[in-house]
Amino acid sequence: MTDTRPQKPVIATAAVIVLAAIMPAPASGQSRHVKNPISADRAADVEGPGGADIVIGELNAFSQFGRSGDIVGCALDSPVCNAGPDPLDWFGNPDPRHPFMIFNMYRGMGGRFEQIGQSWVKHGFASAQANACGLGCTPWPDSTRTGVGCSDTYSVGLNAMQTGLGPRSEINPWTGSFTYAGSHFATQGGSHDAIQHRLQIHDADLDPALNVGASYFCELYVVAHDDTDHMNSVAWEPVVVSGQPGGTWTLDISGANTQSGAAIEAWTGATSTVIPQQPMADGRCILSAVVTDNGDGTWHYEYALYNHDMDRKVASLSLPLPSGTTVTNTGFHAVASHDEPEYSNDAWALQLDGTSIAWSTTDNPLRWGTLYNFRFDADAEPGDVSVTLGMFEAGTPTALAGTTVGPAGPPPVCDDGEVTGSEHCEPPSVNGCGPDCLWLCGDGIAHPPEEPCDDTGESADCDADCTPVECGDAVLNLTAGETCDDGGESSTCDDDCTAVACGDGNVNESAGEACDPPDNLHCDASCE
Repeated sequence: MTDTRPQKPVIATAAVIVLAAIMPAPASGQSRHVKNPISADRAADVEGPGGADIVIGELNAFSQFGRSGDIVGCALDSPVCNAGPDPLDWFGNPDPRHPFMIFNMYRGMGGRFEQIGQSWVKHGFASAQANACGLGCTPWPDSTRTGVGCSDTYSVGLNAMQTGLGPRSEINPWTGSFTYAGSHFATQGGSHDAIQHRLQIHDADLDPALNVGASYFCELYVVAHDDTDHMNSVAWEPVVVSGQPGGTWTLDISGANTQSGAAIEAWTGATSTVIPQQPMADGRCILSAVVTDNGDGTWHYEYALYNHDMDRKVASLSLPLPSGTTVTNTGFHAVASHDEPEYSNDAWALQLDGTSIAWSTTDNPLRWGTLYNFRFDADAEPGDVSVTLGMFEAGTPTALAGTTVGPAGPPPVCDDGEVTGSEHCEPPSVNGCGPDCLWLCGDGIAHPPEEPCDDTGESADCDADCTPVECGDAVLNLTAGETCDDGGESSTCDDDCTAVACGDGNVNESAGEACDPPDNLHCDASCE
């Protein structure tokens, strides 16, 4: 059957063919399997308010296109669909009314979720009127807009074309605005090396020998000035990575379907919050956290902060700490930016003041479409805490607040009287000396000498090395943990090793003298 839908103008189609022809071919072994269109359940989720509404179709290709030292340059294809009731603007430069596409790479490993690669921005030009998402296409008569239900897919080779890539800093992700005058496209030209501006990933982050058990995820995020819902304009998919450092990596995405939402949603077991819950004049961040019990009275707190569409950027993150909390094993991770001289790749500075833990930067803010990590161990148990994000650029408010899981209180006191960070306390101990050389009765409570215990016997004393020196039954015990009898008065020996008191309280003048009941107590020659 003949396709009667309007097609791209010949000039635009020819441009795509020419650009694809001059691109280096993707490395062999890359995914080329074309998967199903957007599923019915995802299609039901994309219905939104009036206007254009960008959603992502099924990702089909992820390839390496170049190498410089230990860094490879990669690209994804970009099936962009319009699920809204109005057409989506798709004018080419210098007209700013077109979509902007970025490509990211993430790794999940060892309870962490980190971004390990990012690209510059692909600027859209000339839309087709296809039906990649299976929504039913009402085509726009020319390539300046994407019709209702229609799609346009740029190939992986076209998205790797470096002359179509510009810096992220030139795009406002909240408004979708872009100014051509003075931009990278207006002022820069010339040749590019094998990885410049592409999705850059280090060999060390893909090396199977260094990343045992790692899971990988790619992400496509599209921004446009007339998109009515930014949160469904991003999608991710698992990646099966194979290859060796110094060679060509195979990045296979043929085995699973594309998932709508930011890739941070792939972090299993994480607790997530959107900050702010209701954006005012700017966008949102997603903060996800995973807390792990170390089993030694401390917990590991792992955070991933993703800036989705906040133009003012994030310059600090702060969490409160309970008084007396000990913090160790702190860490920070940020994906490397490239070709953006106005920013550094320096780690954020750590501040600990006894009441809070915070990280901050003056020249490496968390920009849109980017994820940074923060981590530490603490001897305070987890609970709901406030978190504060400081803004990088001037404006109101200067900071945003939210709620996450964090160090919320002191370690619990268990039934055995010992302060411990373990969620699983030991059973109550028998009478004996505790680690601080205070006597612990059978009720698990530390008592000073001579104070009655709640359940059995009277408290006894402990010497400097935490050895019991006297039981309530008046038996001299020299071994920690030795079982005491159940009654009697104290017994002592005088200077000539003569017992001076029996269990019945009668005074005995000589060693070995018979006591009234019970059996007599005596001292041997060494006065033990």
